[in-house]
Amino acid sequence: MEKVVFVTAIGGDIGSAVLKCIRRGYSCHQVIGCDIQPYVQGIDDVDEFLIAPPYGEKEAYLSFIHKVCEEKKVTHFFPMGEPEILIADEDRDYFAEKGICLLIHNRKILEIASSKYKTAQFLREHGILAPRTWYKGEYREQMGYPLIVKADRGCGSKELKVLHTKEEWEALSALPEDAYVVQEYIGDAEHEYTTGVFSDGETVKSITYRRQLGYGGMSIRVETVVEEEIEQIAEKTAKLLDLKGSFNIQMRLTPKGYSVFEINPRISSTAGFRDKMGFHDVVWWLQCMDGQNVDLGKAIEPGMIGIKTLDEKIFAG
Repeated sequence: MEKVVFVTAIGGDIGSAVLKCIRRGYSCHQVIGCDIQPYVQGIDDVDEFLIAPPYGEKEAYLSFIHKVCEEKKVTHFFPMGEPEILIADEDRDYFAEKGICLLIHNRKILEIASSKYKTAQFLREHGILAPRTWYKGEYREQMGYPLIVKADRGCGSKELKVLHTKEEWEALSALPEDAYVVQEYIGDAEHEYTTGVFSDGETVKSITYRRQLGYGGMSIRVETVVEEEIEQIAEKTAKLLDLKGSFNIQMRLTPKGYSVFEINPRISSTAGFRDKMGFHDVVWWLQCMDGQNVDLGKAIEPGMIGIKTLDEKIFAG
């Protein structure tokens, strides 16, 4: 059977990076991409580009996905963003019936990692250091300042607030009590790490970066870090969650050790960096779905540096 890979949200940095990884390392007949707008950075890396309805219009979005999968004979569906992943999770039976490989995580991972509160509680229950975390409605000033307030689900960092005084806390009284969490402020930005973790269901491999952010929150500079404690955390977390595929862990170094404050249940924005450094988790995941034995390659070397470059793309009028 000819392989046809369908990738969503290719206008974003994650989708664009995933397409490049596929083009470099995965053999398939066709790559189809979609986005909600026509002018997207990933358009040169697909064989066919389609305009999708917003995922917020759930029925229209699912109808579009089904139509593309059936008309284009899609064999692998790869949703990029967490909202799209959660919609696909609800629609697993459709993909199973059609024999389409669905590149999302098991429900255990999605249930835990999609919630900042559940992530912290799960990690702490299993002996992995994580910041103390409460739902906003449960918080009774159990700790001092500074502290973090962020959305429990979704891209919490976009709404993250660092509070330094009681007055700042009181100013947030209108925020929904069960949709936001209060979290212990840990470490500092200079000692923050992002770890890509891949497992084929048996072997776990990880790659860790110290990174610099820019361009709307993208990683614009990364440097590989090899640290046994981080690798142990990555392996333990992957095995506890029955990982088969790739996800991303974020942590900071504290006086007590490395503390995990987030698990992203998706491919992360450093996928392009990882692929060029020999950590081919996008391709490995596709190969796992095909039932292939995956060659996880050589050990990652410390001190490798990558930078995000800028380019221009012109669309005809």
